[in-house]
Amino acid sequence: MISLVVVISSFVQYLKFIPQSNPKPTEAEQIEDLKKQIAASLQPVMEEQARLRLTIKELTNTKVQPNISAELKRLDSLVAETQQRETKLEEVILDNPSKALELPLIRKDVDSIRERNQADVVAVRQDVDRVYDQNKWFLGLVGTMALGTLTLVVTSFFKK
Repeated sequence: MISLVVVISSFVQYLKFIPQSNPKPTEAEQIEDLKKQIAASLQPVMEEQARLRLTIKELTNTKVQPNISAELKRLDSLVAETQQRETKLEEVILDNPSKALELPLIRKDVDSIRERNQADVVAVRQDVDRVYDQNKWFLGLVGTMALGTLTLVVTSFFKK
């Protein structure tokens, strides 16, 4: 489980710090670089998993306490499951690196949509404020006309 997190985080870190230079490498070069970096980052994890498996097997073989042995067997199965998941992830990345390269593009699209949405929210707020100001002026005008009409009626009433 930890190795999966390490692999994913190292992959994300790699994608964040891809140098942006004017001569862009081809997709094949990017794929090869990605394969090399993934293989380099997975090697220590694989070695650590092998060492942990060996330690767990050694501890499982001891018959000191049955509870510890059962717990170690459970941990061994969890390590095996994690290793299978890691292998599947590695296969997906190495078999189809274009999918791995799509993640930053999707993130970029989501960020641009978020920025446009925020700009639209600001524009809507400005429009609402403008309509609110127009309504204040309109109500003021209606009030003034009503007061003028009332004054005209009262004036004509007292003249008679």
